[in-house]
Amino acid sequence: MAGTLTFYKDMGKSTLIGLGAGFGLIVVAIASENGLMAFISVSSMIIVLGGVLSAAMINFHHRDIVKSFRLVQKALSRKDINLIEQVEVLIMFARRARRNGLLVLDADLKYVDDSYLRTAIELAVDGVSGEDLESILTHEIESVKRESNIATRIFRAMGGYAPAFGMIGTVIGLVLMLRTLNQNANMGASLAVALITTFYGSILANLVFIPLAGMLNESTERKTIKRRLIMTGILSMTSGENPRLLEKKLLSFLSSDERDQYMEEHSGEIYNHKVEEKNYENWLSRQRDKEVLIEAG
Repeated sequence: MAGTLTFYKDMGKSTLIGLGAGFGLIVVAIASENGLMAFISVSSMIIVLGGVLSAAMINFHHRDIVKSFRLVQKALSRKDINLIEQVEVLIMFARRARRNGLLVLDADLKYVDDSYLRTAIELAVDGVSGEDLESILTHEIESVKRESNIATRIFRAMGGYAPAFGMIGTVIGLVLMLRTLNQNANMGASLAVALITTFYGSILANLVFIPLAGMLNESTERKTIKRRLIMTGILSMTSGENPRLLEKKLLSFLSSDERDQYMEEHSGEIYNHKVEEKNYENWLSRQRDKEVLIEAG
């Protein structure tokens, strides 16, 4: 099994960098003109955030809203999905199962850190029929997609509400300013304050809510591909397919760049019992290292 792969990358790294860079650039641009304090308004933020959350609760159940923010938190903290590693692991399991039978995988369950893969192996080892196994695993995939679709809809809706409430805040500010027009000696400053809510609404919509909806969608798509890859691998094992045929099937889930990387690292590789045992020991060693890191953390 390839040892040069980067097995874990922070999935939310680019998202956090993007958020930080976006807000940072705006702050730097404003501060460079010595106008940072002019863009700080608690009342404007209350109007925008309060309005967005209120409208979201009218449109969606509050439990779904809370769950949506939890999904974002998980997506930002979750490690990147390495499909090449997943193909390698499934091929390794397939060769072990073909040589020793599916029951040999039962001892490996405690080292499998992916809950979906662990469930799939448990069902296969328990002798669940291929049809029932496919139905159960497909249902789990669809359940995750439904949760993600609701969260995506919520954040996209919030992205639409934010500019609208920004305009509402601006209208409120203008009305209050015009009512005291005769007493207002500094009309320009009052107008600037009134426009801040529009600024907040645009920032939240285009830098937070809509991008987070896109991030969740991409995260779920990648997760769905991984789970379909796992389902294909486990169903192949239960039907006794040749691991070489399974490898061809699994490679179809990879992007062209990932396939090229896989083929480059595995070209000319000859499998025999010693090679399979070495790959298995390497995998066990990595899984044990992960457990140590988790416990230490």
